[in-house]
This record gives sequence, C-alpha cells and structure tokens, in this order.
Amino acid sequence: MHKVLTPLKVGVVIVVTAVILAYFIGGVSKSKFSASDSYNVFALFDDVTGLVTKSRVVVAGVAVGQIEGISLKGRRGKVLLRIGNDIPLFDDATITKRSSSILGDYYLEIQPGTEGRPRIRDGSEITNVLPSLKVEDIFGSLNQIAVDIKEVTGAMSDVFGSKETSGSLKKIVADTSQLSEEVTRLLQKNSERLDRILSDIETVTSNLRGMSEGSQDDLGEAISNLREITKTTKEIVANIQGIVGRGEGDLKEGVSGVKEMVSRLNRTLESVEKIAARIEKGEGNVGKLLKDEKIAGALEETADAVSEIAGKVSRLRTIVSMRSEYNYYQRAAKSYFSLALQPKEDKYYLIELIDDPRGNYAKTYTRILATGATGKLTETGREESVSTPPNTLKISAEFAKRFYFATFRVGIIESSGGGGLDLDVLRWHFTLRTDVFELAIPDKLPRIRTMGLINIGDHIYVVGGADDLLNYDKDRADLSRDFFFGAGVRFTDDDLKSLFTVTGNPVK
Repeated sequence: MHKVLTPLKVGVVIVVTAVILAYFIGGVSKSKFSASDSYNVFALFDDVTGLVTKSRVVVAGVAVGQIEGISLKGRRGKVLLRIGNDIPLFDDATITKRSSSILGDYYLEIQPGTEGRPRIRDGSEITNVLPSLKVEDIFGSLNQIAVDIKEVTGAMSDVFGSKETSGSLKKIVADTSQLSEEVTRLLQKNSERLDRILSDIETVTSNLRGMSEGSQDDLGEAISNLREITKTTKEIVANIQGIVGRGEGDLKEGVSGVKEMVSRLNRTLESVEKIAARIEKGEGNVGKLLKDEKIAGALEETADAVSEIAGKVSRLRTIVSMRSEYNYYQRAAKSYFSLALQPKEDKYYLIELIDDPRGNYAKTYTRILATGATGKLTETGREESVSTPPNTLKISAEFAKRFYFATFRVGIIESSGGGGLDLDVLRWHFTLRTDVFELAIPDKLPRIRTMGLINIGDHIYVVGGADDLLNYDKDRADLSRDFFFGAGVRFTDDDLKSLFTVTGNPVK
C-alpha cells in the first residue's frame, strides 16, 4: 500500500501545481482591451511572419492595444488591431513591425500622426505601413559571417592541427592547470597570515592617527627633551676633550684613540639634533608621516578597502551540479551541467549547459506552385511543417531570489526567455520546481515543466516530473508533453577545496 500511496501523492502535487500555473497563465493572457473601451483598425503587410494574436501594439514603447486577428487579403497579410479609446489615430499615422528580441518575438509600433488632421475611425485602415528588416536579410548576413568564421577556423586548423602544435597546447593547458592549483593552495595556506597582516595595518594606522591627532604636545615635548640630552652630552664630551687635551707625554698618546672617538660622537649628536628639528617641522618622509593627518587617514582607508575586498571574495559560494534525465516517450536522455554563484544566502546566479535531444522548435513553409494561363508559375498555396533538430546544446542564465521557502528565478531558460519557481518543503529535503519558457513560439502554448527533487544526503539527488504540460501531439513525441526521471550530483566550493587538498599536486 505504501508503494502505491507515495507515487500517488507526488502525482497529486504535480497536478495541483500544473492547474495553478495554468490558471495563472490564463489570467495573465486575458485581454485588457474590451469592445466597450476600444476600437478596431487594420493594416496590410507584405510579411506577417512572427506576429501572433494578442501581440502588443505600442506607442513610444507603451502598450496601447493588441493584435485581434491575422488573415490573408489577396497577396498581403491583413492584421486586425484593437486600440484603446484614449489613443486617437490620425490619417497620417504610420505602423511598422518591430522585433523585441533575437528570439523571434515581434510587436507593432504606431506613430499616431498629427493632431488636428482627420481621425481614423472604427474599422478603417492605417495606410502608411513602413517596411521592416526581414529575418531573411539577417540570416543572409549571418550566413556570410558563418562563411568567414569557417575560413578563420580552417586557418586555425592549419596552424594548430599538427602533432607538434597539439603537444604544445596540451603542455600549456597542463601548466595552466598546475599553476591555478598552486595559486589556490597558496591562498588557502596563507589566508590566516593575510588576516594578520591586515590586522597589523589597521593597528599601525590607528597608532599613527593617535600620534598625529592626540599626541602633538607629547611629540613636541619628546623632541625638546632630546635636544636637552644632546646639549648635555655635548658639554660632557667637551669636558672630556679638555681633560684629555691637557695630558702630557704618554697620556696623550694613550688617549688619542679616545679623542677621535669622542669627536665622531660629537658629530653624530649634531646630526641627530638636525634630524629632530626637521621631524618637528614636518619635513621629509618621516616628518610628513607623523605630522600629516591625511596620510594616516589614507592608510586606514586602504586597509579597510583591502579587508572589504578579501571579505567579499571569501563569502562567494560556488555550487557545481550535474544530472541526467530519461524522457519516457522520446526514449532519450537529457543532460545538464550547472554552475551557481551565490554571493548571499538569499540570492544566486545560475548558468547551465543542456544537451537536449528534443532540439529547437523549427517551423518551415513550402510553396506550392502551378502553371497559370499565361504559362508562368504562380503560388497556389503553402504547406507548413514543424521539426525539432535533435541533440541541440542549449544555455540557461538565470537570476534567483529567495523569500523564506520560495525561490523565484528569471532569465534565459534553455535558450528562451522565461522564469521559474522553487518551493523547498520537508525541511529542505524536497523541492518542487516549475519552469515556464518558450513563450513566443507561434501556434504553440508556453512550455511548462514541473518536477520534484529529493535530496539524498549532501551530494546526491533524484528528480522526476513532466515536461511541456500544455502541448500534446500523439504522433510527435518531440513536440508534446513527456515524463522523465533521473538523478544528479552536486558539489560546493568546500568540497572542491577538500578534494584538492587530498589529491595534492599533479605528478609531472
């Protein structure tokens, strides 16, 4: 009985989450432009590729309406728009198609025209349609760039393809790896010493500030005392010189060395007196160091900045994760490599590389031509086909922010804009994760993926869930919902440091 209840509970949680997300997405997708507070206009375009129902219509970047419908009129596409009543359009208004991102998301931009001219009424046409940059032109440029890159890579292959060059590159990579390990070990070994150095710098700057701010009188008194000592010592030396100078015969010869030593001592004391005077006036590097408050303040600020930088580096946490999932209907595996950079406990940056057998959603058109009465080929229709080229390497780059047990994510998910929500329950041992992405693909509902993640210890976890819940095609497993299960491992920077400490230096 327990074996049946556990999967049933997981299934109930997944279904409830999917229903809540579907209701949320349905509420967001509801139009705010109703028939009572808006009016309809239309425009004819030579190319309506990328435009879909409910796409935005903006004026100066502000949404003022949406696309109500798209149809074919003759050889041109007729786009029906619904515009808010508070936005009047005049007969010299212009409209053009814009791309909001490189992911194929398009919208329409309108310039309302000149006030005072006749207004465009409900059901009328916007005649001034400005041309826009076509995707084919961009792909043509990209194709030329690809050709140039191919030539460059060919040249690089000629340079680096030999056995001698390959061996040199391998040696460089090995030396670089060894150098990075040596730097890491050196930083680990001397972290306490660096902390002590910073502490000593702070102590020195504090003492210097105390000397420069609160000890001016004491410093002057010390210099005065030094002068008195110097003066007294000079008198004593003078007396000794007189006594030695009055001796006769062997006495003078015996104490001649003493006289020379006393002379040197007298010169030395004079130099000390001059140095003390310069220090008291604030001359020279030592005098500036003791008298200038700015230098002491700058030293203290430098120590604080170095301490702050070292603290930020030590607080940055790195988490490396790898997992693999098996898709039931596709009969294929999907692999992830993740790198999370966590500067604080409640936020992190996530970068992922995904080897996806499902590939990218690609839609192509095939023209159907026939010979007309004049003997020329004319287009009589089009056939659409959808495909997903397999084994595509995709990239995710997300920013995550946590509030209590809920973590919100936003950014690029599998090379498409989107967001996600993670709910950590059961004392952080179970995580319910939901992703919503691929929001702007024509004739396709957003892709929703939900999964449960169970932690087994600190480094191993298992996952299971459903992908693409809103789309279903029984004949195309790579284009509709699927179920998956898998497992993964994760390591933190502390684990990696321990691993480097145990393995030691690589053997040359």
